[in-house]
Formats: sequence, structure tokens, C-alpha cells
Amino acid sequence: IKECDWSSDVCSSDLGELLWRDLPKGYRCLLWNGGQATRIYDGISIPLPSGKHDLRLVLDSLASLPERTELLANYPNPFNPETWIPYQLSQDGDVTLTIYDISGRELRQFHLYDQFAGDYADKAHAIHWDGRNQEGETVSSGVYFYSLQTSGVSQTRKLVIIR
Repeated sequence: IKECDWSSDVCSSDLGELLWRDLPKGYRCLLWNGGQATRIYDGISIPLPSGKHDLRLVLDSLASLPERTELLANYPNPFNPETWIPYQLSQDGDVTLTIYDISGRELRQFHLYDQFAGDYADKAHAIHWDGRNQEGETVSSGVYFYSLQTSGVSQTRKLVIIR
């Protein structure tokens, strides 16, 4: 749940900077600029090149963030031709999701790098898998496993493809 969400267009003819002070306690602050998020802390200075910028500041209550990291059930399951794999993170970190066949052979890997703590459960944020391996080949019907690794946490679940 977003506590506060502000948007603003900023236009500058010179190089500038955004300096953040006196941020509220108990909140995570994210600045979105052109689709990229930066975590904001008290005293941080962010360079702002000349030009037009679509800025968005989001404050999330730390109390509204997930208490634990969890890999959730994919949907739909069974699926054909695609599925979404939701998860939630209790802390920021690199996220890797790997899909394995029944013999444990790695088929596909999604390395999502730095992800912010939060819920990644809806279709816009969950991991999308089109039922293809790393080479782009469609995998056959069967049982597969998907495993999430992040910040010392590893969880695995099972999914089914019906072609």
C-alpha cells in the first residue's frame, strides 16, 4: 500500500541536483525518474542532467512491506502457453529465478538484479514465463520446478505445463 505518491515534471536547462533532507522516519522513499528507481536517504544528492524529467516520489510505510521473503504459486497452474510467477521480498536484494526440468537440469534463468522489498504478485510485477528454455525453444508438457534465490533465501515450487 502506497502511503504517498507524488508526480512532477521538471525541466532544467543546466545540470542540477536534487538534495533530500528531513525525510520521514518509518518510510521507504523511492524516486522514479524515467522508469528507474533510486532509494532516497537523508542527505543523498542525486545529479539531474539538463532536460525534461518525469519524476515520481513514492513513500511506503515500512510496516506495509512483507515480513518475510516468499516464492508464491504460479498462475495459472497447470498452464499453456504462459504463466506468471509471483513473489514477495522482505528486504532489497538481487533476485534470480531458475526453472528446472524434472531431472534437475536448468532450462531458463531470470536474473532480476536489484529488486526493492515489496510484493511482486500481480501480472505487471510477477515474473512472466512463456514456456521456453534459454535458447527460445518451447518445452514439452510435464512437471517443472522453479526456484527463487535472494538475500540468503532459496525457495522452490513445482509447476505443470499441459500442451
